Amino acid sequence: MKKWRIILLFISTLSVANNNYEINTNKEIINLKNEIEKLKKEKENSENIKYDGLDVNVRKEIDEYTLNMSQKMDLIKDKIKTRYKLGKYQTAGESFLESLEENENKFKVGIVNKTMVNKELHKNNSDIYFIKKINNDGNNFGVGVYGGYVNTKYKQYTGNDLHGFDLGVILEAELPEYGLNLVSMNEFNKDFKINSEYTSNSIVGGVSLAYKKQFGSLFYVEPMAFMLYGSNISSKLKFNDTDVNVKNNFMYSAGGNIKLGLEKELNNNSYNLFLETTFDKKIKKDNNLIFKFKDKERYSVVPLQNDINLDLGLGFDALLNKSHRLHLDSSIGLIPSDKIYKIGILYELLK
Repeated sequence: MKKWRIILLFISTLSVANNNYEINTNKEIINLKNEIEKLKKEKENSENIKYDGLDVNVRKEIDEYTLNMSQKMDLIKDKIKTRYKLGKYQTAGESFLESLEENENKFKVGIVNKTMVNKELHKNNSDIYFIKKINNDGNNFGVGVYGGYVNTKYKQYTGNDLHGFDLGVILEAELPEYGLNLVSMNEFNKDFKINSEYTSNSIVGGVSLAYKKQFGSLFYVEPMAFMLYGSNISSKLKFNDTDVNVKNNFMYSAGGNIKLGLEKELNNNSYNLFLETTFDKKIKKDNNLIFKFKDKERYSVVPLQNDINLDLGLGFDALLNKSHRLHLDSSIGLIPSDKIYKIGILYELLK
């Protein structure tokens, strides 16, 4: 009996020791995991840079870049808004018969200028474009190219002139049976500063779908939905001995426009006067920056500016002898709070 008591005591001792070992081991594993997480955070903090902690001059250059990128998307939106249908839609049959009577080699050539201005900035973009018109079973299509020059100055940031060139493609489609107008514009942008190592290459574009509804012979309403995108291809900002490369994914924006207008045809001329409002919101709006120091790369994330835009505008068109289009528009940006005034002018020759 004594022998069995000794054996049971021995087994009990082993069991307690094993439990204590497991408890100690679990504690060590937990402590080890905590240490690993702590090291990860320390490494992340040492390699990344908080945007708010950057030098004020560095932030000015970066803020200027982000605002310029945001306004590129706003500018392509304003260009798309000028590509609307003038006059009443014909039926597909009427359009097809007209195309048989007229010269098939019809085209549009024009010049358009868009200006944004307030007390802190100005941006001016002038483009020349050429569009080949194609009639297919009464539906009108257009394929074209355009290019131009952009000048920008942001007084609240560096105050230096920012020069740029754009080269783009236009696609248009009029579906008269449905009263629909589809427009797509996509362009490559190159920006630079004279006597500076600032360079930026990007693409922006968008697509819109508008529906025009006539009320009698004078009034009409034209709602439009659109989506925009913008993306940096390669941009390099330089501060002293530090290179800053901008690495960001596609940025998206979606919105709508509604136009209320009066349109009248007199003899062989058409006149159009309208009020419009435009709203859009950027869906993705981060810029990922890589700072290349001599020893290592560090990272920072900067929010894209102008999250929401709300514009109220007025426009006028005159289509003379069905060949010469004159267009004027003006608007004010109600949102963001720093109001921006916009002016647009266009001349187009239709042959």
